[in-house]
Amino acid sequence: EGRQQIFPEGASSLRMRVASSSDLAARGRLVENWYRRELRARSADYVVKWGRALGVPEPQYGIKRMRTKWGSCSPKAGRIWLNLSLAKKPLNALDYVVLHEMAHFVSPRHDEAFVGTMDRCMPGWRQIRADLNALPLDCWQ
Repeated sequence: EGRQQIFPEGASSLRMRVASSSDLAARGRLVENWYRRELRARSADYVVKWGRALGVPEPQYGIKRMRTKWGSCSPKAGRIWLNLSLAKKPLNALDYVVLHEMAHFVSPRHDEAFVGTMDRCMPGWRQIRADLNALPLDCWQ
């Protein structure tokens, strides 16, 4: 990235400083990397919060492009993945997805134990899930 930078300008715009020789792909990578950093910063507190609340070890977590889901979990590996598109969604949606994935450390399936964990930790999770699923799942090229 070097001298290329992104500057947030309020809630609805960004200013990008790039070399005049930057092509569209380079600018796209700059924006994607900015979203990735923002999402990592925003999700860190939720990972710690839910690890403590659930009494589970803090997992490794990563961010990647996903075409069909908001997150995924591998309890045996101690890892969760978050969809890069969550960087563009409300914070309560990110909070929900982190909890959802970490609840799989309590129960790997969407069974009664899993649902009970969700109900106990986030009583309004069903509405947050519905609101999130009503939003577009961005398709990254």
